[in-house]
Amino acid sequence: MQELRIDMSACVARGLCSEVLAPRLGRDEWGYPWAVDESGRGTTRMPLVAGEERAAREAARLCPVRALLLTRVTPAA
Repeated sequence: MQELRIDMSACVARGLCSEVLAPRLGRDEWGYPWAVDESGRGTTRMPLVAGEERAAREAARLCPVRALLLTRVTPAA
């Protein structure tokens, strides 16, 4: 499984990622991206579900400061 991580210290709030991955990624009042977890809270880590990997790669590619990182996550045993 893959996960999209947002590096908030690098982000400059351009908003391209939230356009590519809407509605899974939203923006706060300053334009910074956030992902919604299972409980409805904002988070900087977004586990990808089937069919989202291509859009996540595109969002990471479009980020002007490379604040998005795709990582492979190993499920806990």
